[in-house]
Amino acid sequence: MKYSTNINRILLAVLFLAAAPLVYPQSFSVDGGKIKIEFNDNLYSRVISNLDGSNIVMGEFIPSEYIQVDGENITEFHAGNFKKEPYKDNIGQGTQYVIYGTSKDMQKKIIITSYNDFPSMLFYNVTYTNLGKKDLNIDSWTNNHYQISALQNKDMDKPSFWSYQPGSYGWDNDWVKELKKGFEQENYLGMNYVDYGGGTPVADIWREDNGIAVGHIELVPKLVSLPVSMKSDDAASLAVNYKKSFVLKPGESLSTFRTFVSVHHGDHYNSLLQFSKLMTRQGIEFKKAPSEAYESIWCSWGYEKEFTLDEFYGTLPEVKKLGLDWAVLDYAWYDGTGDFYPSKARFPGGDKDMRKLVDSVHSMGAKAKLWWIPLAVEPNTDLLSKHPEYLIQNEDGSPRYMSSFFNSYFLCPADKDVIEISKKFVIKALKDWGFDGLKIDGNNLNCVPECYNPEHHHAYPEESAEQLPAFFKMVYETALSINPKAVIEICPCGTNQSFYILPYMNQNVASDPHNS
Repeated sequence: MKYSTNINRILLAVLFLAAAPLVYPQSFSVDGGKIKIEFNDNLYSRVISNLDGSNIVMGEFIPSEYIQVDGENITEFHAGNFKKEPYKDNIGQGTQYVIYGTSKDMQKKIIITSYNDFPSMLFYNVTYTNLGKKDLNIDSWTNNHYQISALQNKDMDKPSFWSYQPGSYGWDNDWVKELKKGFEQENYLGMNYVDYGGGTPVADIWREDNGIAVGHIELVPKLVSLPVSMKSDDAASLAVNYKKSFVLKPGESLSTFRTFVSVHHGDHYNSLLQFSKLMTRQGIEFKKAPSEAYESIWCSWGYEKEFTLDEFYGTLPEVKKLGLDWAVLDYAWYDGTGDFYPSKARFPGGDKDMRKLVDSVHSMGAKAKLWWIPLAVEPNTDLLSKHPEYLIQNEDGSPRYMSSFFNSYFLCPADKDVIEISKKFVIKALKDWGFDGLKIDGNNLNCVPECYNPEHHHAYPEESAEQLPAFFKMVYETALSINPKAVIEICPCGTNQSFYILPYMNQNVASDPHNS
Protein backbone atom coordinates (compact mmCIF):
# COMPACT_ATOMS: atom_id res chain seq x y z
CA MET A 1 0.00 0.00 0.00
CA LYS A 2 2.82 2.34 0.93
CA TYR A 3 4.65 1.36 -2.28
CA SER A 4 1.55 2.09 -4.37
CA THR A 5 1.08 5.49 -2.75
CA ASN A 6 4.67 6.50 -3.58
CA ILE A 7 4.18 5.40 -7.19
CA ASN A 8 1.04 7.51 -7.45
CA ARG A 9 2.85 10.53 -6.06
CA ILE A 10 5.64 10.10 -8.58
CA LEU A 11 3.15 9.73 -11.46
CA LEU A 12 1.26 12.87 -10.33
CA ALA A 13 4.55 14.79 -10.17
CA VAL A 14 5.51 13.66 -13.69
CA LEU A 15 2.08 14.62 -15.06
CA PHE A 16 2.30 18.03 -13.37
CA LEU A 17 5.77 18.70 -14.82
CA ALA A 18 4.64 17.65 -18.30
CA ALA A 19 1.65 19.98 -18.18
CA ALA A 20 3.41 22.97 -16.62
CA PRO A 21 4.68 25.69 -18.97
CA LEU A 22 8.43 26.04 -19.38
CA VAL A 23 9.71 28.74 -17.03
CA TYR A 24 13.18 30.20 -17.38
CA PRO A 25 15.28 31.56 -14.58
CA GLN A 26 15.53 35.36 -14.54
CA SER A 27 18.16 35.24 -17.29
CA PHE A 28 19.95 32.82 -19.62
CA SER A 29 22.82 33.29 -22.05
CA VAL A 30 24.19 32.39 -25.47
CA ASP A 31 27.96 31.88 -25.45
CA GLY A 32 30.21 32.39 -28.47
CA GLY A 33 33.47 31.99 -26.58
CA LYS A 34 34.68 35.57 -26.34
CA ILE A 35 31.19 37.10 -26.41
CA LYS A 36 28.03 36.25 -24.48
CA ILE A 37 24.48 37.53 -24.92
CA GLU A 38 22.37 37.36 -21.78
CA PHE A 39 18.55 37.36 -22.13
CA ASN A 40 15.85 37.99 -19.53
CA ASP A 41 12.40 36.40 -19.63
CA ASN A 42 11.07 39.19 -21.92
CA LEU A 43 13.87 38.43 -24.39
CA TYR A 44 15.57 41.74 -23.69
CA SER A 45 19.32 41.23 -23.84
CA ARG A 46 22.72 42.68 -23.00
CA VAL A 47 26.26 42.06 -24.23
CA ILE A 48 29.00 40.51 -22.11
CA SER A 49 32.59 40.77 -23.34
CA ASN A 50 34.78 37.81 -22.48
CA LEU A 51 37.77 38.76 -24.64
CA ASP A 52 40.20 38.33 -21.79
CA GLY A 53 38.19 35.97 -19.59
CA SER A 54 36.76 38.65 -17.32
CA ASN A 55 33.07 38.59 -18.41
CA ILE A 56 32.56 42.37 -18.56
CA VAL A 57 28.89 43.38 -18.68
CA MET A 58 28.74 46.10 -21.34
CA GLY A 59 25.30 47.58 -20.59
CA GLU A 60 21.79 47.12 -19.23
CA PHE A 61 19.03 44.80 -20.53
CA ILE A 62 17.11 46.59 -23.32
CA PRO A 63 14.81 45.40 -26.15
CA SER A 64 17.27 44.00 -28.66
CA GLU A 65 15.17 42.32 -31.41
CA TYR A 66 11.74 43.75 -32.06
CA ILE A 67 9.22 44.70 -34.72
CA GLN A 68 7.06 47.76 -35.30
CA VAL A 69 3.38 47.20 -36.12
CA ASP A 70 1.05 50.14 -36.91
CA GLY A 71 3.58 52.56 -35.41
CA GLU A 72 4.00 50.62 -32.16
CA ASN A 73 7.19 48.75 -31.22
CA ILE A 74 6.43 45.19 -30.07
CA THR A 75 9.34 44.66 -27.71
CA GLU A 76 8.28 42.20 -25.00
CA PHE A 77 8.19 38.52 -25.95
CA HIS A 78 7.66 35.92 -23.23
CA ALA A 79 10.51 33.42 -23.46
CA GLY A 80 9.46 29.98 -24.68
CA ASN A 81 11.36 26.96 -25.97
CA PHE A 82 15.14 27.02 -26.13
CA LYS A 83 17.38 24.66 -28.12
CA LYS A 84 21.14 24.29 -28.55
CA GLU A 85 22.89 22.00 -31.03
CA PRO A 86 26.11 21.63 -33.07
CA TYR A 87 26.08 23.45 -36.40
CA LYS A 88 28.09 23.60 -39.63
CA ASP A 89 27.76 25.58 -42.87
CA ASN A 90 30.01 27.23 -45.48
CA ILE A 91 31.38 29.64 -42.84
CA GLY A 92 32.51 26.87 -40.52
CA GLN A 93 31.66 24.74 -37.50
CA GLY A 94 30.04 26.02 -34.35
CA THR A 95 26.90 25.98 -32.27
CA GLN A 96 23.37 27.10 -33.06
CA TYR A 97 20.88 28.36 -30.50
CA VAL A 98 17.13 28.62 -31.20
CA ILE A 99 14.96 30.76 -28.94
CA TYR A 100 11.20 31.22 -29.19
CA GLY A 101 9.09 33.98 -27.68
CA THR A 102 5.46 35.12 -27.95
CA SER A 103 3.71 38.46 -27.66
CA LYS A 104 -0.10 38.39 -28.11
CA ASP A 105 -0.62 37.22 -31.71
CA MET A 106 3.08 37.37 -32.67
CA GLN A 107 5.72 34.66 -32.37
CA LYS A 108 9.41 35.51 -32.50
CA LYS A 109 12.06 32.93 -33.38
CA ILE A 110 15.70 33.91 -32.85
CA ILE A 111 18.40 31.72 -34.35
CA ILE A 112 21.85 32.65 -33.04
CA THR A 113 24.94 31.00 -34.51
CA SER A 114 28.45 31.02 -33.07
CA TYR A 115 31.41 29.85 -35.14
CA ASN A 116 34.61 28.39 -33.73
CA ASP A 117 36.67 30.58 -36.06
CA PHE A 118 34.85 33.79 -35.04
CA PRO A 119 34.57 33.55 -31.24
CA SER A 120 34.01 37.29 -30.74
CA MET A 121 30.97 37.39 -33.08
CA LEU A 122 27.41 36.04 -32.94
CA PHE A 123 25.10 35.87 -35.95
CA TYR A 124 21.33 36.36 -35.92
CA ASN A 125 18.37 35.26 -38.02
CA VAL A 126 15.08 36.51 -36.59
CA THR A 127 11.63 35.43 -37.84
CA TYR A 128 8.25 36.86 -36.83
CA THR A 129 5.05 34.88 -37.46
CA ASN A 130 1.50 36.22 -37.34
CA LEU A 131 -0.41 33.78 -35.08
CA GLY A 132 -3.59 35.83 -35.10
CA LYS A 133 -6.58 36.10 -37.39
CA LYS A 134 -6.00 39.68 -38.62
CA ASP A 135 -3.50 41.26 -41.00
CA LEU A 136 -0.57 43.01 -39.33
CA ASN A 137 0.81 46.21 -40.90
CA ILE A 138 4.57 46.01 -40.47
CA ASP A 139 6.57 49.26 -40.45
CA SER A 140 10.09 48.08 -39.57
CA TRP A 141 12.22 45.58 -37.70
CA THR A 142 15.21 46.08 -35.43
CA ASN A 143 18.01 43.63 -34.59
CA ASN A 144 20.98 43.80 -32.22
CA HIS A 145 19.90 46.90 -30.33
CA TYR A 146 22.34 47.20 -27.42
CA GLN A 147 23.35 49.63 -24.74
CA ILE A 148 26.96 50.28 -23.81
CA SER A 149 27.54 51.93 -20.44
CA ALA A 150 30.28 54.44 -19.66
CA LEU A 151 33.11 53.29 -17.42
CA GLN A 152 32.53 54.48 -13.87
CA ASN A 153 36.17 55.20 -13.10
CA LYS A 154 37.15 56.76 -16.42
CA ASP A 155 39.27 59.90 -16.80
CA MET A 156 36.77 62.79 -16.83
CA ASP A 157 38.92 64.67 -19.35
CA LYS A 158 38.48 61.90 -21.89
CA PRO A 159 35.31 61.09 -23.88
CA SER A 160 33.20 58.18 -22.66
CA PHE A 161 32.84 56.75 -26.16
CA TRP A 162 34.12 56.92 -29.70
CA SER A 163 32.15 55.58 -32.64
CA TYR A 164 32.45 54.49 -36.24
CA GLN A 165 29.54 55.92 -38.26
CA PRO A 166 28.90 54.03 -41.52
CA GLY A 167 26.46 56.46 -43.16
CA SER A 168 27.60 58.71 -46.04
CA TYR A 169 26.53 62.32 -45.60
CA GLY A 170 29.12 64.25 -47.61
CA TRP A 171 32.59 65.71 -47.30
CA ASP A 172 32.08 67.47 -43.97
CA ASN A 173 30.75 64.43 -42.11
CA ASP A 174 33.41 62.46 -40.24
CA TRP A 175 33.09 58.68 -40.02
CA VAL A 176 34.83 58.41 -36.65
CA LYS A 177 33.36 60.60 -33.93
CA GLU A 178 33.58 61.29 -30.24
CA LEU A 179 30.11 60.72 -28.80
CA LYS A 180 28.54 63.38 -26.60
CA LYS A 181 25.19 63.57 -24.84
CA GLY A 182 22.45 64.31 -27.36
CA PHE A 183 24.25 62.72 -30.31
CA GLU A 184 22.04 60.82 -32.73
CA GLN A 185 22.74 59.65 -36.29
CA GLU A 186 20.58 57.27 -38.32
CA ASN A 187 23.35 55.99 -40.63
CA TYR A 188 20.94 55.05 -43.39
CA LEU A 189 22.84 53.15 -46.08
CA GLY A 190 20.60 54.28 -48.91
CA MET A 191 20.67 57.76 -50.44
CA ASN A 192 21.02 60.42 -47.74
CA TYR A 193 21.35 63.26 -50.22
CA VAL A 194 20.80 63.79 -53.92
CA ASP A 195 24.13 62.11 -54.75
CA TYR A 196 25.40 60.71 -51.44
CA GLY A 197 24.68 57.36 -49.86
CA GLY A 198 25.89 53.86 -49.19
CA GLY A 199 28.61 52.65 -46.85
CA THR A 200 29.94 49.57 -45.08
CA PRO A 201 27.20 47.89 -42.97
CA VAL A 202 28.94 48.05 -39.59
CA ALA A 203 28.34 50.48 -36.71
CA ASP A 204 30.69 50.51 -33.74
CA ILE A 205 30.90 52.12 -30.31
CA TRP A 206 33.93 51.64 -28.10
CA ARG A 207 35.23 52.81 -24.76
CA GLU A 208 38.72 52.44 -23.28
CA ASP A 209 38.42 48.73 -22.43
CA ASN A 210 35.96 47.21 -24.94
CA GLY A 211 33.76 47.95 -27.93
CA ILE A 212 30.56 46.62 -29.51
CA ALA A 213 29.87 46.47 -33.24
CA VAL A 214 26.69 45.46 -35.08
CA GLY A 215 25.81 45.09 -38.73
CA HIS A 216 24.60 42.69 -41.41
CA ILE A 217 26.44 40.06 -43.47
CA GLU A 218 24.21 39.83 -46.54
CA LEU A 219 26.17 39.37 -49.76
CA VAL A 220 24.69 42.46 -51.43
CA PRO A 221 24.07 45.97 -50.06
CA LYS A 222 20.85 46.39 -48.10
CA LEU A 223 19.08 49.70 -47.45
CA VAL A 224 19.28 49.38 -43.68
CA SER A 225 20.00 51.97 -41.00
CA LEU A 226 22.58 51.51 -38.25
CA PRO A 227 21.48 54.14 -35.72
CA VAL A 228 23.93 55.33 -33.08
CA SER A 229 22.85 57.56 -30.20
CA MET A 230 23.94 58.86 -26.81
CA LYS A 231 20.88 60.12 -24.96
CA SER A 232 22.46 60.39 -21.50
CA ASP A 233 25.87 61.06 -19.99
CA ASP A 234 26.45 57.46 -18.99
CA ALA A 235 25.25 55.28 -21.89
CA ALA A 236 25.12 55.01 -25.69
CA SER A 237 23.36 52.59 -28.01
CA LEU A 238 23.49 51.14 -31.51
CA ALA A 239 21.33 48.82 -33.63
CA VAL A 240 20.42 47.49 -37.09
CA ASN A 241 17.08 48.80 -38.35
CA TYR A 242 15.18 48.16 -41.58
CA LYS A 243 12.18 50.27 -42.53
CA LYS A 244 9.80 48.74 -45.04
CA SER A 245 6.01 48.69 -44.97
CA PHE A 246 4.15 45.52 -45.86
CA VAL A 247 1.26 43.39 -44.67
CA LEU A 248 1.84 40.19 -42.70
CA LYS A 249 -1.23 38.00 -43.17
CA PRO A 250 -2.38 35.35 -40.66
CA GLY A 251 0.03 32.42 -40.71
CA GLU A 252 2.69 34.31 -42.67
CA SER A 253 6.23 34.93 -41.47
CA LEU A 254 8.78 37.70 -41.92
CA SER A 255 12.51 37.05 -41.69
CA THR A 256 15.15 39.70 -41.10
CA PHE A 257 18.48 39.96 -42.86
CA ARG A 258 21.31 38.04 -41.25
CA THR A 259 22.85 40.39 -38.70
CA PHE A 260 25.66 40.18 -36.15
CA VAL A 261 27.07 41.56 -32.93
CA SER A 262 30.76 41.49 -32.03
CA VAL A 263 33.03 42.68 -29.24
CA HIS A 264 36.59 43.94 -29.53
CA HIS A 265 39.47 45.76 -27.89
CA GLY A 266 40.79 48.95 -29.43
CA ASP A 267 38.94 50.92 -32.08
CA HIS A 268 36.75 50.11 -35.09
CA TYR A 269 39.65 48.68 -37.10
CA ASN A 270 39.33 45.42 -35.19
CA SER A 271 35.61 44.99 -35.77
CA LEU A 272 35.91 45.90 -39.45
CA LEU A 273 38.74 43.39 -39.82
CA GLN A 274 36.59 40.60 -38.36
CA PHE A 275 33.69 41.63 -40.61
CA SER A 276 35.97 41.55 -43.66
CA LYS A 277 37.31 38.09 -42.75
CA LEU A 278 33.76 36.80 -42.31
CA MET A 279 32.63 38.20 -45.66
CA THR A 280 35.69 36.73 -47.36
CA ARG A 281 34.79 33.37 -45.81
CA GLN A 282 31.38 33.72 -47.48
CA GLY A 283 33.01 34.04 -50.88
CA ILE A 284 33.71 37.74 -51.46
CA GLU A 285 37.14 37.69 -53.07
CA PHE A 286 39.81 40.41 -53.16
CA LYS A 287 42.39 40.13 -55.93
CA LYS A 288 45.94 41.24 -55.21
CA ALA A 289 46.66 44.70 -56.57
CA PRO A 290 49.47 44.99 -59.15
CA SER A 291 52.60 46.95 -58.26
CA GLU A 292 51.45 49.62 -60.73
CA ALA A 293 48.63 50.55 -58.33
CA TYR A 294 51.21 51.85 -55.82
CA GLU A 295 53.09 54.09 -58.24
CA SER A 296 53.13 57.90 -58.23
CA ILE A 297 50.55 59.89 -60.20
CA TRP A 298 50.15 63.29 -61.78
CA CYS A 299 46.54 64.26 -62.43
CA SER A 300 45.36 66.98 -64.81
CA TRP A 301 42.57 67.95 -62.38
CA GLY A 302 45.12 70.47 -61.06
CA TYR A 303 44.06 72.56 -64.07
CA GLU A 304 40.36 71.75 -63.33
CA LYS A 305 37.72 71.38 -66.02
CA GLU A 306 38.80 74.30 -68.23
CA PHE A 307 42.19 72.71 -68.92
CA THR A 308 43.79 72.90 -72.34
CA LEU A 309 45.78 70.27 -74.17
CA ASP A 310 48.73 72.69 -74.23
CA GLU A 311 48.68 72.57 -70.42
CA PHE A 312 48.48 68.77 -70.44
CA TYR A 313 51.29 68.26 -72.97
CA GLY A 314 53.32 71.09 -71.42
CA THR A 315 53.31 69.34 -68.04
CA LEU A 316 54.49 65.97 -69.35
CA PRO A 317 58.21 66.97 -69.38
CA GLU A 318 57.88 67.93 -65.70
CA VAL A 319 56.16 64.61 -64.98
CA LYS A 320 59.14 62.83 -66.58
CA LYS A 321 61.65 65.07 -64.78
CA LEU A 322 60.08 64.28 -61.40
CA GLY A 323 60.04 60.56 -62.19
CA LEU A 324 56.27 60.20 -61.82
CA ASP A 325 54.79 56.98 -63.16
CA TRP A 326 51.29 57.98 -64.26
CA ALA A 327 49.54 60.83 -66.06
CA VAL A 328 45.76 61.13 -65.71
CA LEU A 329 43.49 62.80 -68.25
CA ASP A 330 40.86 64.04 -65.83
CA TYR A 331 37.29 65.40 -65.86
CA ALA A 332 35.85 67.23 -68.89
CA TRP A 333 37.86 65.56 -71.64
CA TYR A 334 34.46 64.98 -73.32
CA ASP A 335 31.58 67.32 -74.27
CA GLY A 336 28.64 65.60 -72.58
CA THR A 337 28.50 63.32 -69.54
CA GLY A 338 27.12 60.00 -70.72
CA ASP A 339 28.21 60.28 -74.35
CA PHE A 340 31.94 60.22 -73.55
CA TYR A 341 33.09 61.22 -77.01
CA PRO A 342 36.41 63.11 -77.08
CA SER A 343 35.77 66.86 -76.89
CA LYS A 344 35.61 68.32 -80.39
CA ALA A 345 37.46 71.45 -79.26
CA ARG A 346 40.33 69.57 -77.60
CA PHE A 347 40.39 66.46 -79.80
CA PRO A 348 39.23 67.49 -83.29
CA GLY A 349 40.62 64.22 -84.63
CA GLY A 350 38.44 62.21 -82.23
CA ASP A 351 39.70 58.70 -81.49
CA LYS A 352 42.94 59.37 -83.39
CA ASP A 353 43.82 62.31 -81.13
CA MET A 354 43.01 60.32 -77.99
CA ARG A 355 45.38 57.59 -79.11
CA LYS A 356 48.02 60.25 -79.83
CA LEU A 357 47.75 61.56 -76.24
CA VAL A 358 48.19 58.09 -74.79
CA ASP A 359 51.17 57.41 -77.08
CA SER A 360 52.77 60.67 -75.91
CA VAL A 361 52.47 59.57 -72.27
CA HIS A 362 53.87 56.13 -73.11
CA SER A 363 56.76 57.61 -75.08
CA MET A 364 58.19 59.22 -71.93
CA GLY A 365 57.96 55.94 -69.99
CA ALA A 366 54.79 56.70 -68.05
CA LYS A 367 51.35 55.10 -68.01
CA ALA A 368 48.04 56.81 -68.85
CA LYS A 369 44.78 56.78 -66.93
CA LEU A 370 41.38 58.16 -68.00
CA TRP A 371 38.74 59.80 -65.81
CA TRP A 372 35.19 58.39 -66.05
CA ILE A 373 31.89 58.79 -64.24
CA PRO A 374 29.67 55.82 -65.07
CA LEU A 375 25.90 55.77 -64.44
CA ALA A 376 25.54 59.50 -65.12
CA VAL A 377 23.98 61.19 -68.13
CA GLU A 378 23.37 64.86 -68.86
CA PRO A 379 20.35 66.36 -70.61
CA ASN A 380 20.87 67.14 -74.31
CA THR A 381 23.20 64.19 -74.86
CA ASP A 382 22.83 61.66 -77.64
CA LEU A 383 22.51 58.87 -75.08
CA LEU A 384 19.61 60.43 -73.21
CA SER A 385 17.75 61.51 -76.34
CA LYS A 386 17.98 58.02 -77.80
CA HIS A 387 17.53 56.00 -74.61
CA PRO A 388 15.51 57.73 -71.90
CA GLU A 389 14.47 54.23 -70.79
CA TYR A 390 17.94 53.71 -69.29
CA LEU A 391 17.21 56.09 -66.42
CA ILE A 392 16.39 55.33 -62.81
CA GLN A 393 12.86 56.56 -62.19
CA ASN A 394 11.26 57.79 -59.00
CA GLU A 395 8.00 56.26 -57.83
CA ASP A 396 6.05 58.98 -59.68
CA GLY A 397 7.82 58.14 -62.95
CA SER A 398 10.14 61.18 -62.98
CA PRO A 399 13.85 60.69 -63.69
CA ARG A 400 16.13 60.67 -60.64
CA TYR A 401 18.41 63.72 -60.61
CA MET A 402 22.00 63.19 -59.53
CA SER A 403 23.72 66.49 -58.74
CA SER A 404 24.17 70.08 -59.81
CA PHE A 405 27.94 69.63 -60.24
CA PHE A 406 27.53 67.00 -62.93
CA ASN A 407 24.05 68.24 -63.96
CA SER A 408 23.09 64.63 -64.62
CA TYR A 409 20.51 61.92 -64.05
CA PHE A 410 21.15 58.40 -62.74
CA LEU A 411 21.46 55.49 -65.15
CA CYS A 412 20.35 52.16 -63.65
CA PRO A 413 23.22 49.72 -62.95
CA ALA A 414 20.82 46.77 -63.00
CA ASP A 415 19.61 47.46 -66.54
CA LYS A 416 21.19 45.11 -69.08
CA ASP A 417 21.54 47.81 -71.74
CA VAL A 418 23.29 50.21 -69.35
CA ILE A 419 25.65 47.38 -68.42
CA GLU A 420 26.37 46.72 -72.11
CA ILE A 421 27.13 50.33 -73.10
CA SER A 422 29.38 50.70 -70.05
CA LYS A 423 31.27 47.56 -70.98
CA LYS A 424 31.78 48.93 -74.50
CA PHE A 425 33.24 52.13 -73.08
CA VAL A 426 35.77 50.22 -70.96
CA ILE A 427 36.85 48.30 -74.08
CA LYS A 428 37.19 51.52 -76.08
CA ALA A 429 39.21 53.29 -73.38
CA LEU A 430 41.66 50.48 -72.64
CA LYS A 431 41.84 48.62 -75.94
CA ASP A 432 41.12 51.17 -78.67
CA TRP A 433 42.61 54.29 -77.04
CA GLY A 434 45.27 52.34 -75.10
CA PHE A 435 44.80 53.74 -71.59
CA ASP A 436 46.36 51.67 -68.81
CA GLY A 437 43.69 52.33 -66.21
CA LEU A 438 40.56 54.21 -65.21
CA LYS A 439 39.97 56.87 -62.59
CA ILE A 440 36.31 56.24 -61.77
CA ASP A 441 35.07 59.27 -59.87
CA GLY A 442 31.91 60.83 -58.47
CA ASN A 443 29.83 61.28 -55.32
CA ASN A 444 27.23 58.91 -56.74
CA LEU A 445 29.40 55.79 -56.97
CA ASN A 446 28.74 54.34 -53.51
CA CYS A 447 25.00 53.81 -53.92
CA VAL A 448 22.10 54.49 -56.27
CA PRO A 449 18.43 55.18 -55.49
CA GLU A 450 15.66 52.62 -55.73
CA CYS A 451 14.47 52.27 -59.32
CA TYR A 452 10.77 52.20 -60.18
CA ASN A 453 11.27 52.17 -63.97
CA PRO A 454 8.78 49.53 -65.24
CA GLU A 455 10.89 48.91 -68.37
CA HIS A 456 13.67 47.43 -66.23
CA HIS A 457 11.40 44.72 -64.78
CA HIS A 458 13.04 44.81 -61.36
CA ALA A 459 11.89 42.22 -58.85
CA TYR A 460 11.71 45.10 -56.34
CA PRO A 461 12.91 48.75 -56.45
CA GLU A 462 15.97 48.15 -54.21
CA GLU A 463 17.39 45.82 -56.85
CA SER A 464 19.12 48.81 -58.48
CA ALA A 465 21.20 49.42 -55.32
CA GLU A 466 21.81 45.73 -54.70
CA GLN A 467 23.16 45.21 -58.24
CA LEU A 468 25.63 48.12 -58.09
CA PRO A 469 28.56 45.88 -57.00
CA ALA A 470 27.84 43.52 -59.90
CA PHE A 471 28.09 46.51 -62.26
CA PHE A 472 31.55 47.38 -60.94
CA LYS A 473 32.54 43.73 -61.09
CA MET A 474 31.77 43.82 -64.81
CA VAL A 475 33.91 46.97 -65.23
CA TYR A 476 36.81 45.47 -63.27
CA GLU A 477 36.81 42.09 -64.97
CA THR A 478 36.47 43.67 -68.44
CA ALA A 479 39.44 45.93 -67.77
CA LEU A 480 41.62 43.10 -66.46
CA SER A 481 40.68 40.90 -69.42
CA ILE A 482 42.22 43.56 -71.70
CA ASN A 483 45.19 44.40 -69.48
CA PRO A 484 45.86 42.16 -66.44
CA LYS A 485 47.82 45.03 -64.88
CA ALA A 486 45.15 47.67 -65.45
CA VAL A 487 44.70 50.00 -62.49
CA ILE A 488 41.07 50.64 -61.56
CA GLU A 489 40.60 53.49 -59.09
CA ILE A 490 37.17 54.23 -57.61
CA CYS A 491 36.80 57.53 -55.77
CA PRO A 492 33.36 58.11 -54.19
CA CYS A 493 34.39 61.63 -53.13
CA GLY A 494 34.30 61.83 -49.36
CA THR A 495 31.72 59.11 -48.81
CA ASN A 496 32.18 56.14 -46.50
CA GLN A 497 33.41 53.50 -48.94
CA SER A 498 31.02 50.62 -49.57
CA PHE A 499 32.59 47.28 -48.67
CA TYR A 500 30.69 45.66 -51.54
CA ILE A 501 32.52 47.74 -54.15
CA LEU A 502 36.01 47.35 -52.68
CA PRO A 503 36.68 43.95 -54.35
CA TYR A 504 36.24 45.54 -57.79
CA MET A 505 39.02 48.11 -57.62
CA ASN A 506 42.74 47.81 -57.04
CA GLN A 507 43.42 51.43 -56.14
CA ASN A 508 41.45 52.89 -53.26
CA VAL A 509 41.14 56.54 -52.30
CA ALA A 510 41.71 57.18 -48.59
CA SER A 511 40.60 60.83 -48.54
CA ASP A 512 39.47 63.66 -50.76
CA PRO A 513 40.50 67.31 -50.37
CA HIS A 514 37.95 70.12 -50.62
CA ASN A 515 39.71 71.84 -53.52
CA SER A 516 42.76 71.72 -55.73
